Amino acid sequence: MSKVNFNNWLAALSEASGVNCVPDEDNLVILEVEDGLNANLQYQENLDSIYIFYELGTVNSKALPELAVKMLNANLFGLGTGGGTLALDEETLEVVFSYRMDLPKENARLTQIFENTMNVAASWKDEITLANKQALVEESESLDPNAQSFNMMSV
Repeated sequence: MSKVNFNNWLAALSEASGVNCVPDEDNLVILEVEDGLNANLQYQENLDSIYIFYELGTVNSKALPELAVKMLNANLFGLGTGGGTLALDEETLEVVFSYRMDLPKENARLTQIFENTMNVAASWKDEITLANKQALVEESESLDPNAQSFNMMSV
């Protein structure tokens, strides 16, 4: 495979999606695949591979302990990530999902893998959003001990 093959796949993806998929000088294409979720596709010429990554969001520090355990479990043998990797920036608490592979010879195989990474990324983005919401609820309940009883009464 080569950069030419990567560009041919991007051209086919452009045609199918109606979105202009032209790589920049670093062989990087950024596509919005879902509201607020961008797929970053980068061809690595020295490895003849493609690197797909998604920035999934920032984790609330209160949600971090439980979510970090879930991420580690998902990373174990790639079973919860489809073979990709979840990573956490310790300073910003930003979560990134990444997937690297040798560039396949068939466009159909690359498209299938790309779709799989989109599904995994969307699922983990939802998981982070849910964990953050739960952390906020727990935090507000700890600040206002009457909050929980109020919520139960209003149901």
